[in-house]
Amino acid sequence: MNVVDLCPDDPERLSTARKIINRITAGESIKDVELQLQRSDDRLKWISLSTEPVKNANGDIAKIRAVAIDISDRKLAEKARRSQRDNLMNILDSMADGVYIINQEYEIEYANPPLIKEFGPFAGKKCYNYLANRENVCPYCKNKDVFAGKTVHWQWFSPKNKKTYDLMDTPLKNPDGSIWKLEIFRDITEYKRVEKELVKARDELEQRVAKRTAELEKINERLRRQIVDCELAESALRDSEQKYSTLVEDALIGVYIIQNGKIVFANDKFAETYGYPKAELIGIESLQLVHPEDRPLVREMRTKRLRGEKVPSEYEVRGLKKNGETIWVMRSYSLINYDGKPAISGIVSDMTKRRKAEEI
Repeated sequence: MNVVDLCPDDPERLSTARKIINRITAGESIKDVELQLQRSDDRLKWISLSTEPVKNANGDIAKIRAVAIDISDRKLAEKARRSQRDNLMNILDSMADGVYIINQEYEIEYANPPLIKEFGPFAGKKCYNYLANRENVCPYCKNKDVFAGKTVHWQWFSPKNKKTYDLMDTPLKNPDGSIWKLEIFRDITEYKRVEKELVKARDELEQRVAKRTAELEKINERLRRQIVDCELAESALRDSEQKYSTLVEDALIGVYIIQNGKIVFANDKFAETYGYPKAELIGIESLQLVHPEDRPLVREMRTKRLRGEKVPSEYEVRGLKKNGETIWVMRSYSLINYDGKPAISGIVSDMTKRRKAEEI
């Protein structure tokens, strides 16, 4: 589709517009040319123009039939969608975990800097080739479930870099109704190494117990203490696994944007976290969602971020739900440009269940 911006203050656009007009007056048919017009009140308006010459019996142009459709609302909506997408990309770029997005043909649409740093450039590669050095779809692929609308949490070992990751796969709905997959990578290689060593230590202890049943009671007592210590370590590992699992299962990401101290964007998960209807959040003071005792800290972090000073990438504070309930949340900030002005974008994860689990 051809696009012409017809604005009197832009000589280049005027020149292009005159060429279009010359084509029309010369009898050429044009279809779906988009023009940006400047009205007398200096407001800009978008139209889609199609023309067709009507000739007389002598073959001369008698008149020109034209259809102009006002597409200003559509162009504004497209601009808003682009702005929302840019905001999401800014947030994903600022995350410490790796993130990528693929379509249903396994083509990578986006990868954030931490993932690119780990796996390299992705241009032109399918996900199975990029991540696993495969020439065809991985046999353990979860895409079918994700594109059916399910969120999948699983672990994966990368043959490419020999690391183990905790993965969260979730469907991502596009404005046209199509479904893509967003996957979050968290490196748990060290965690798995410790787990393997503990299991190995437990097995070795059990073998030693089986071989030394006839030894002196002193040796048996020492071995029993070692077994108890190993079982305690294993129990601690299971507790840690349970807490980690609870954290990941509950930590669907809340996304928000703050400008001039007020919330100008919030997604469904953010609204759910604080117990508000999403529409009710827009325009309220963001500190209203922070526990009074923690507001000085949050205000200080936000001010430093807006000044470009170095602040922690994430930290925990207490939040206030609409019903007055106190919750714990993990917050992270990044400085963005929103509608041409400085703003703060960030993510929150509800940490209340984890806090309660740690207090038991």
